[in-house]
Amino acid sequence: MRLADAQRTFVDVCFTPAPDERLALLRSQPERLRLYRNMVQERLIEMIESAIPRTVQRLGSAQFRAAARDWLAEAPPSSPYIRDVPPEFGSWLVSRSKFLLSPRDGAVLEWELAVWTASSVLARAAVTTEFVFERRPVLNPTTRLLHLSHAVHVAAGAEPRKSERPVTIAVFRHPDTHLVMWRELTEVGASFLQLAGAHFGSATAICREIAARAGAPMDQAFVEDVALSITSWLEERLLLGSQVDNDL
Repeated sequence: MRLADAQRTFVDVCFTPAPDERLALLRSQPERLRLYRNMVQERLIEMIESAIPRTVQRLGSAQFRAAARDWLAEAPPSSPYIRDVPPEFGSWLVSRSKFLLSPRDGAVLEWELAVWTASSVLARAAVTTEFVFERRPVLNPTTRLLHLSHAVHVAAGAEPRKSERPVTIAVFRHPDTHLVMWRELTEVGASFLQLAGAHFGSATAICREIAARAGAPMDQAFVEDVALSITSWLEERLLLGSQVDNDL
């Protein structure tokens, strides 16, 4: 058996519900392979559990583990990177009607996965210069913009009514401390960061576009409001500065 074939067979052994036929092809001790199979699956399940603890609590340990086993059997990880395991499981979970989540539970899952992704995603260091409105703003590349049906990011124990509202949040990892941070956004703030992430153009061009979409004048009050948010984002490193060259 070629090495590539042996590797594919070994992956099948780890995830196929009935691996006995595949075990024989590897010409190794079946019990050792079954032990390794269980270790692999347990490691992946534990990783998912650490990424989405509130969702696991909502499902209950037994139902969560049953769901994770079903996922491994039906649609095992497709990415070679272990950091992608929780998001792949989350996508599978929301597609299964028998694990139907309420809108609030769905928001919790989306929030937990965004925090996990921000903490683990690889991001190249951005080369920037001091922020100026005439250049393209550079968004922290770990940023995830969430539009949640419930404000599930509020601290545990907060008044329930404070979480029963839709909210837009930026989740990102600080490039120096590597701590995951979040900020609630206004409609204007969310639009600015979305356009910045899409490389729309200079900060001035983004402000003009937002004002045009809203049919609002780009007056002094509008500019001061945006400038105040930008100052805060720069301090928090949600925005990293401006693009170095003039290619907008």
